[in-house]
Amino acid sequence: MRTIKLGMIGSGHVSNRYFEQAVGLEGVQFVATYSRQLQNAERKAAAYGIPSWYDDYLEMMDKEQLDGVVVTTPHSVHAEPVFAALERGLHVLNEKPMATSLEDCRRMVALAEEKQAILMNLPYDLHPVYLTAADYMNERYREDYRCGGAVVSAGALERQLVL
Repeated sequence: MRTIKLGMIGSGHVSNRYFEQAVGLEGVQFVATYSRQLQNAERKAAAYGIPSWYDDYLEMMDKEQLDGVVVTTPHSVHAEPVFAALERGLHVLNEKPMATSLEDCRRMVALAEEKQAILMNLPYDLHPVYLTAADYMNERYREDYRCGGAVVSAGALERQLVL
């Protein structure tokens, strides 16, 4: 069986979940990790037995023989590493939210299609806020409510969300 080689982009607590799950998966290996702070990437690599660490994700993508990357960076900086990975034809698992703008989301999808790369984004569908909203919609309007849209306003910030 061929081993799927992954790179981690982001070294916060969310990345731990992916590293821990990969330990039990046959044929999957994280071979490199990235953090803006090299010592954080090195610490994460040591904790999970990852052979390479970087403070430049472009260098990591170019030097390592990766099949894909997992992006767990802060929300505001998800887009650039995703674009960089897709440009290189790498498959991407991107933590939620997909991006901070609809334009970036559309660009990600178009680039993934162009490069024939898999782009997977983790949904919010099991988040308590969304479950509560779905329950409310089911009780009030119909029983099979599965998706919809809403505009959430927080002062000057307005975002359209898909439930």
